[in-house]
Amino acid sequence: MCSVGESFVSFRYPNSVSVSLAGKWARTQVVLRDTVSGPHPSRYTSFQVAVYAGPFICLFGSHTEDTLEDGDAVTHCVYMYDRVSGDATLCVSLPHPDEVVSACMLNPTTMLVLQEERTLVLELDPELFNIYTDVD
Repeated sequence: MCSVGESFVSFRYPNSVSVSLAGKWARTQVVLRDTVSGPHPSRYTSFQVAVYAGPFICLFGSHTEDTLEDGDAVTHCVYMYDRVSGDATLCVSLPHPDEVVSACMLNPTTMLVLQEERTLVLELDPELFNIYTDVD
């Protein structure tokens, strides 16, 4: 869950639910997208941490897939959720593939990410925040 203005947003795939301080709520379908193949095939996805980052919400989560040999295989992932379109685009994975326990923005382009055994400081690409500007 994260706060966006005067609302709180919670993610439970395949939906996001927003609740305002005034008591209004909205549910939106989240579409997971891979930058190469488009929408993800059906698989169990859960989000443990959500961080408000300008026009996006950064989602740290995991995919669980059934495998015949070892039971369930878990892959940790990072998505940038576009609050306007409802699309969550898969990002480059973290340098350490462990689960993210907590995260916060230090400034508009720097994020502090806590994993169980380490702390990461991530610089976000400033161009990420210019998606809705008209530049010729």
